[in-house]
Amino acid sequence: MDEVTRAANDIKGFSAAFTKAIWLRKFGQEMICDQVLEVRGAPRAEEVFIPFFVQMPGEQPLSDLTTFR
Repeated sequence: MDEVTRAANDIKGFSAAFTKAIWLRKFGQEMICDQVLEVRGAPRAEEVFIPFFVQMPGEQPLSDLTTFR
């Protein structure tokens, strides 16, 4: 899990830097808008959960799989 965590953090860091570089190149340091919108009913970031393990419909349940040794 330590290796997976480090890899995920590296990907997150790269993605953030890459997104920033594109943003600055295409939009500059700031964006100017002519109106402010209020978004209602959107979930808070800490309320959104993406499961680490998923099972697709029709797949064999994980509990039925044999362990590799």
